[in-house]
Amino acid sequence: MNSEQGASRRVTILVSSVGLGHVFRELAIVNELRRIIPDLEATWVTTHPNTIPLEELGESVHPLSSRLKPASLIAETSAEPAFRWDSHKSIRRMNTLYRLNSRVVREILASSTPNLVIADEAMELMILLELQPYISWSLAYITDSPLPYWVNPTIASGPFSRVSDYFRCRNYVRFFADWLTERGAAIFIGTNEDVPDLPMGPGLPKLRSWFEKTFQPVGYVINFNPNTPTAAGKYSLKERLGYDPDKRVIIASVGGTAIGQELLEKVDLAADALTAATESDVEVVLVTGPRLPPEKLKLASGRSLVKSYVPRLYEHFAAADFAVVMGSLSSAVELAAVGTPFVYVPVAGHTEQEHNVAARLDRLGVGQKMSFMEMGPNRLASAFRKALNHQAQPPKVALPLDGARRAAEILASVLQESNKAEAEGR
Repeated sequence: MNSEQGASRRVTILVSSVGLGHVFRELAIVNELRRIIPDLEATWVTTHPNTIPLEELGESVHPLSSRLKPASLIAETSAEPAFRWDSHKSIRRMNTLYRLNSRVVREILASSTPNLVIADEAMELMILLELQPYISWSLAYITDSPLPYWVNPTIASGPFSRVSDYFRCRNYVRFFADWLTERGAAIFIGTNEDVPDLPMGPGLPKLRSWFEKTFQPVGYVINFNPNTPTAAGKYSLKERLGYDPDKRVIIASVGGTAIGQELLEKVDLAADALTAATESDVEVVLVTGPRLPPEKLKLASGRSLVKSYVPRLYEHFAAADFAVVMGSLSSAVELAAVGTPFVYVPVAGHTEQEHNVAARLDRLGVGQKMSFMEMGPNRLASAFRKALNHQAQPPKVALPLDGARRAAEILASVLQESNKAEAEGR
C-alpha cells in the first residue's frame, strides 16, 4: 500500500494495561506498519505501565489516557497469598473498570476521528460497541488468547460459573459476528494449532472451527530481531550489560504487574542451591518491573541483585544462562527466541496462564512448567542443572517469529479498504 496525500493513515491503538506484553507487541506491529505507510499517524490509548516504554520511544499518547483506570491495579488487588489469583473477584472488578474506561474511550474516539482502531485485548471497546450502534472507523482486534482470560467453559467450577462462562462465550462470538465487516480484521498472535478444539456451549460452534473462520493467525510477535542480542555471544553480552562474564547469570522476572513478589522471594531463597548446582559462580538477578517497588522484596540470601524496570529486557534474557518467569506468553516467547532455557510458573487460578499458555508451551516444547508450591530450592537447582546440560536445544516446533510483519500487512490492507470505502462514500 503506497501512502498518498489524503489517504487513510490515522490509527488509534487501544492497549490492555495488564502487564507489558501487549504494548511491546503493538510497538513491533506499528513499526512494521510504518515501513508500509511511512506517514502513519499513530495515537496510543492506554495507561501505566504501558506509558513507560511509549514515552521513552517518543510515541504519542492521547492526553485523555490519564483518565483511564489501570487494569493492572485490579489484577494486583485480586491476587492472593501463595501466588494465587481470584479470577471471579477479578472478573467482577474488571467489568466495572472496563465500563468506566469505555466512557473515556468513547470521548477519545469521537474527538480523534481515526481511520483505524486497533484494539489489543481492550475490552473497553467491546462494551463501547454494545452501546454505540454505528462506527465510522475500521476495527482490528488483536489477541494472543483463544478466549479471554475470563472465559473457559471447560473448567468453570459450579453451575453459576458455568452459566456465566457460557453467556460470556456467546457474547464474545456475537461481538465478532456483529462488528467484523469487510473493513475489519481479527488477528491472532499464534497459529491455529494453538487453539484447543473445545466446545463453547449449547448452540455455539467448537472453539477451533470458529476461530479458524474468524481470526487470521500471524505467528508470534517479538519487538526485536532475535539474532541481534545473541550475535556477539553470551560472554560479550554479559560484559556489555554489566554482568560478570565469568559467572552464570540467572534472571527472574515478573513482568509488568506487582503480582510476582512471592515468586522473586522464592528464587532468592534458592540462591545457595542454584550456586551449588554448578561449578561456576552464579549471579542471581531479580527484575521487579515497573509496578513492584524493589524495597518491598523480603530477601534472605544476601546474594541477589535487584533491578526494577529494565528497558530491552530481552537483551538480559539473551545474556542469561537460565531464567524464571511467570506464566505469561510474551516472556516465554522472548526467552525461546534467544535460546535461553527457563522455568515458567503460572499464577494458580489464572485460567490463561494455567491452561492456555501452558498447553501452548508444552506443544512447542519450550520452557519447563513448575507450580509455585513445588518450586523449592532443590527443584529449581535441578531444573538449572538440567538446563546447563541441554542448553541450545531447539524447540520441538519451529517458532514463526514474523508475526509483526504479517499483522502489519493485514492492517495495511484494512486501511486500504478504508480508503476505497471513503472514496466510494460507503
